[in-house]
Amino acid sequence: MKLKDYCVASGVDPFSHFKSLIMLDDSNVILLDYKKDLPTNGVNNLVCIDNQYENIIWIADLPTRLYDIYMRVELKDQILLAWSSNSYIAEIDPKTGSILQSKMVW
Repeated sequence: MKLKDYCVASGVDPFSHFKSLIMLDDSNVILLDYKKDLPTNGVNNLVCIDNQYENIIWIADLPTRLYDIYMRVELKDQILLAWSSNSYIAEIDPKTGSILQSKMVW
């Protein structure tokens, strides 16, 4: 799937929707700005794209499904740490987008 087809209206520059960008060796992890346009399939706003900034490699799952979005992401010791709006922190595999573990934090 193309990034431009996933998150933005036709004719809108998808790069204007990046809240955070983490450059990896062979891909890029993007936190899409939930305040602009939500992805067309819901609120899964953490994606990994190829180095051409065109094709989506994976879309990260959320720790909870009810009204949840990712607010912040960072890379620490080769693991993505992502904070969700429902007070969870998730450890995410940067190769697959799978949640390795998550816990509620206050």
